[in-house]
Amino acid sequence: MDKFNIDVVQLFYDEPIIIQKKKYKPLTITKEQVKLYPVYYKNSYKLQKKKEIFDIWYYDNRTTINNLFNNLVNIFIRKKIYFYTDLKTVYNHFVEYLYDVA
Repeated sequence: MDKFNIDVVQLFYDEPIIIQKKKYKPLTITKEQVKLYPVYYKNSYKLQKKKEIFDIWYYDNRTTINNLFNNLVNIFIRKKIYFYTDLKTVYNHFVEYLYDVA
């Protein structure tokens, strides 16, 4: 074994990656192509869409929301904690909080 010498040589060769993008011809003439412009929605439209999404969420989860709220109110009643506002306002804030968290 002493007669043989072993040499290890590592050779790395990196080929440069060339990506050629194909340029496609348009389907129609440039004059006939549809030009897209950004659409700016009014604030009232955005609020209306948010309200629609909220209404769908509330409709799907109203029984769970009512059960959670009743449990919460029962805790306050047992601890004799009173609200200065009516329960309807407290319920509305509770639902808004749940929607923001979810």
